[in-house]
Amino acid sequence: MTQTLTQLEVTERVTPDNVPEDMRAAKQWVLWRYEERGGKPTKVPYQVNGKPASSTDPTHWVTFGEILAALEDSPEASGIGFVFTPEDNFIGIDLDDCRNPVTGQLTPWSSEIVERFGTYTEVSPSGKGLKLFLRGQFPLDRGRKVNLEGGGAVEVYTKGRYFTVTGQRLEGFTEVAEVDARQLAVFADRYFLPQEKPEIRTDCQPSDTPYAERVSRAQKYISAIPGAVSGQGGHDDTFRVACLLVNGFELDESSAMTILQGWNLTCQPPWTQRELDHKVRSAVKAGANGDRGYMLQVGAEARHEVSPDVDTSHIEAALNGGSEDEGEKSTTLKPSETMPAICLEPPGLIGEVYRYIMRSALYPSPEVALAAAIAFVSVIVCRKVVGFRKATPNLYLMAIAPSGAGKDHPRKVVREILGAAGGTHLIGPESFTSGSAIVESLSHEPAFVSLVDEIGYLFKAISGDRASTWLQEIGTNLLKVWGEGRSIPWRATARADAQYNREVNCPQPVVFGTTTPLVWGHTTESIRDDGLLARFLVLQAYNRSEIQGDLFDESDEEIPASIIERSRSWIELKNGGNLNDQFPTFFKVPFTENAKAAYRQFWDETEEAIKEANETTISMLDRSRELVSRLSVIAACACHDPANGLEGLVIEVSHVEWAIAIAKRSTEIKIYETSRHIAESSHHKSVLKVKRIIQDAGKSGLTKTQLTNKTQWVSRQIRNDIIQGLLEGGDIVAADEPTGKRPKTVYRAV
Repeated sequence: MTQTLTQLEVTERVTPDNVPEDMRAAKQWVLWRYEERGGKPTKVPYQVNGKPASSTDPTHWVTFGEILAALEDSPEASGIGFVFTPEDNFIGIDLDDCRNPVTGQLTPWSSEIVERFGTYTEVSPSGKGLKLFLRGQFPLDRGRKVNLEGGGAVEVYTKGRYFTVTGQRLEGFTEVAEVDARQLAVFADRYFLPQEKPEIRTDCQPSDTPYAERVSRAQKYISAIPGAVSGQGGHDDTFRVACLLVNGFELDESSAMTILQGWNLTCQPPWTQRELDHKVRSAVKAGANGDRGYMLQVGAEARHEVSPDVDTSHIEAALNGGSEDEGEKSTTLKPSETMPAICLEPPGLIGEVYRYIMRSALYPSPEVALAAAIAFVSVIVCRKVVGFRKATPNLYLMAIAPSGAGKDHPRKVVREILGAAGGTHLIGPESFTSGSAIVESLSHEPAFVSLVDEIGYLFKAISGDRASTWLQEIGTNLLKVWGEGRSIPWRATARADAQYNREVNCPQPVVFGTTTPLVWGHTTESIRDDGLLARFLVLQAYNRSEIQGDLFDESDEEIPASIIERSRSWIELKNGGNLNDQFPTFFKVPFTENAKAAYRQFWDETEEAIKEANETTISMLDRSRELVSRLSVIAACACHDPANGLEGLVIEVSHVEWAIAIAKRSTEIKIYETSRHIAESSHHKSVLKVKRIIQDAGKSGLTKTQLTNKTQWVSRQIRNDIIQGLLEGGDIVAADEPTGKRPKTVYRAV
């Protein structure tokens, strides 16, 4: 009978003192929880902040001391886990169903393995298994699992996985042992390199089983397999199912695809049709050596139970001519090169400022002009209003455009309007030298707009491997102050010397930075995963703007009086009277019923998207809801004249719809660009770079010679492997095109 979460007997979560010192010294610890996946309890890793953890992302792991503290504060956590990495030589061996949880008696085969290695061994959380931790160089390059004929299973991992740790050690096996290569080779040969596969028929003759019966048996069998989960070996699980259909049941590609598509609906999230096509093609290649029909033998369904823990990515990687470290294929679509029409019809004062910037620019860029207009209205209404769930109107904005696209002009206009409307005090520093500099600036003016040129350099400075502590604090303090707009007081840090401590009431900084697309090359996993990028509203121009008007016409259009007057009214508004600067009084902007309905629908849609998203995009999707809240408030303020107070200020449905369109556009850009630029390994980084080079060539594509010249930083073999992997994955296509002498191969992005 399959265990459920309520039936599981979880042992005491951890006995810390029993964990070996060399494991405690490693910063490779995560929390884990039991969760039901496909009707079965699954141990899911979590970060200390409550978000899902990745066993390949070191930024998600903490020290042993930190994990124990987090465990104490996390009653929902089932225990702690240790992550295996390529950089160390830790090896984990998992022995399943080998121990009587009542008597503690071990099976003979598991006892032999424990005695063989003489290393630190502990009881698994269920009490029915053992986990061994040792050091050495395992001869196989990927994790393996084998189910034993008499019951039980043996798994081994060296990277990309984590093991639960209980500290309930076996007596006499208390220290991590260093095991020599010969012992490990003998172990691998015995359990993971079997010489015979008697249960698999290796002839290529068609089966005698009627085809209709094969289809029926395949449907019944596959329907019992839990859906694959992206980020948890999902590609491997889907490939296994495709192999069972094409090779195990000897179905043709059409029948196999029909069943696979039905099973795909249970996956989280479902794979794209292109990915399913790729799996079926790979399965056909895998069966080309004659290993077919094995699911049609008597009792085959019982013998070939699909284990979600078996790692077959090395098989598919070999078939594709690529590397198993390439990671899961990104199916993120490129945003359209122009913004949706609704985005370019900003409400009220935002629209007035936007149109003025566009009219007065030599190189008008809609994306940069719109970001500047939003930043301007954002800062003049800061510390005066709040919205849904106490959302404050301050924003972080980044406008991206090609070099020479007139990015300076919008920043200049914001400064000029603030000066004309009596708001020069709202113009903040144009650069930050440290995190404390942000706090110091806020202590003098709690709301300001920093107009930052080449904000990409800031991203590079705070994320580099050699970034100093004070530079890294810039990102830290931007994260801290984001949600503190109503705090009285807000303290960034507490220093030993009290004279350097700063307190700020209701800090609401606005950041508006411009940069080029090169910023994505400086965007690291840490900036993406710690939430800083998720908080930025990003608008990107994918094409360079054209010059407008006469190059030699140097006449300037005056700032419209309506902009200056409305801006001055907002700047001079003091809800709390004379004490407003120190203790501001916030007007909560209400929603109309239609606006509530529009926002609620967006919230629910985002919630569904989050359930199906991978770990790297959840933060961006989640923050998009907060961005909509803040943008809705700003839009409502842009349509209100505060000269006679704030009565009648309300968020209309049109404000919410515009805010949703802007936030969605920003989220699409961030997800797409990070998927292109942020790599999980050095090889993956090379794959992404080659893929980008081909994408950037557009419809004309690149010949093999051109691509070789642009990728001299990789060896010929690696280049060929990458190209083959991209072709097999459907990311690029190759075509032989005629020339004067002989055809040339041209590669184009799909």
